[in-house]
Amino acid sequence: HEALGSINIDIIINTTPSYSPLPNYIFNAKQIVFDMVYNPMMTCLLKAAKKKKATIISGLDMFIGQGLKQIALLIDQRIHVSTNKLRKILIKDQQERCV
Repeated sequence: HEALGSINIDIIINTTPSYSPLPNYIFNAKQIVFDMVYNPMMTCLLKAAKKKKATIISGLDMFIGQGLKQIALLIDQRIHVSTNKLRKILIKDQQERCV
């Protein structure tokens, strides 16, 4: 991990479970950090990157995109729906489940 601190990394994409596989010191404000994990939505990796002012992307966006594509393939039609609206619904649902 120590060698990672000396490498310029623009984009980090995590596909492992919700723990952070990387040390916090590698994050910076110039990076984009995408965690494909969508539950929890704010993973340890994203929390650490956010503290260092990196741009973060939750796996929820991937989850929505994959779901819409799967439905479109299943019914052989393009799905016309607001991804922002779906995102808000899913975020609200997750927040209500955590109460």
